Amino acid sequence: GKYTTIVTQFRNEPALMQIQYLEKLHSDFEKANRALFEKDRVSAESLAYPFMVFIEKRIQRGG
Repeated sequence: GKYTTIVTQFRNEPALMQIQYLEKLHSDFEKANRALFEKDRVSAESLAYPFMVFIEKRIQRGG
């Protein structure tokens, strides 16, 4: 992304759909937080939604 990097570890080779889904989530996350990212400092608590928490909830629900 322009402002952030996503690091993902898979147990097995990911399907193309999984990669595309993560790219979309990353893009949406940056769009939702663009105004904050354009400032000098960003507090994780002020982000539209903490990205890791969002991913963990999606994984727990099964995608």
